[in-house]
Amino acid sequence: MPDYPQKRAEAARWLALGRSADYAGARAHVSASTVRNWRRTDPVFRSLMEEQEKGLVALGLQVIARGTVPVKVREKARPGLSPTEALRAMALDLGRIEATRAA
Repeated sequence: MPDYPQKRAEAARWLALGRSADYAGARAHVSASTVRNWRRTDPVFRSLMEEQEKGLVALGLQVIARGTVPVKVREKARPGLSPTEALRAMALDLGRIEATRAA
């Protein structure tokens, strides 16, 4: 199978934004099963996804620092998470919202 670094990066970006493998595959012009396979077995793809998620968390932390957190995100219950994990989850949600708004 040929290597598609641009397609992998594009699929990783869409998955980090919370989209499905079907959606990410369509946007990257590969099949959904290829995206699922990359997510399960490819360490390079997983590291790309982690980098994308870290960027989204950073973007979400900027929103939190500005004090412009939407009420629906602020009031979302996160049972079973430590305060740090809850903050990271909220920052990831905010980063996804902000990235989608900017796109």
